[in-house]
Amino acid sequence: MEEPARFRAFDLSAWPSLIEQGDEAELRQRIYHLFAAFKFEGGNAESLLIYYHSILQTIYSVLHKRGKYVQEVFAETEALEMALIPKTIRQMEEWAVRVTGVVSRYVKTDEDSIVRRVKDYIHAHLDDRIERRELAELVHLNPAYLSRLFKKETGESLTEYILIQKMKLSQQLLRGSSKPISEIAQVAGYSNLSYFSKAFKKMFNVSPMTYRKGSL
Repeated sequence: MEEPARFRAFDLSAWPSLIEQGDEAELRQRIYHLFAAFKFEGGNAESLLIYYHSILQTIYSVLHKRGKYVQEVFAETEALEMALIPKTIRQMEEWAVRVTGVVSRYVKTDEDSIVRRVKDYIHAHLDDRIERRELAELVHLNPAYLSRLFKKETGESLTEYILIQKMKLSQQLLRGSSKPISEIAQVAGYSNLSYFSKAFKKMFNVSPMTYRKGSL
């Protein structure tokens, strides 16, 4: 049997990305269009309930991806309100705008916090070999997702950012200390002096020794 026409416009596939991007304006437009079509096509109470559960599932999916629970995002009264099923199209529309907006703003704030935590960890462990996996475990995210998020927020990949910070630290120590270059390499997380020298020269077009001499 062919699916009722009113369900053909029911597509939430783009919503998770819009929520993650914090695009509340586009979300509102999609919600308004969704329920305008629902009303035009004569949706009933049963199909409205399907919409409710589908939107709720989308919210849960976005939060689960980050290891978050509804209780962490919504205050107790908001969580209770969220669980109350709207009875009319207008109520459902207002509910959808409200809950997607709350989650969208939370995700944006959470993403900023995640990037700050990752950066802080990197700066505190420049003398180590920092792996993407351990950074992902730190913030309870999938490594691939963390890489995309970090790139989106900073414009640099995790690998690029870590390397740049290690090299900046090396520059500071070469200029401002009398530590042997081999020791500076270790402070920057390089156990192999030759590898450190190659990485330094690749970034600054000069060897650590030459850089130090030029800074004296």
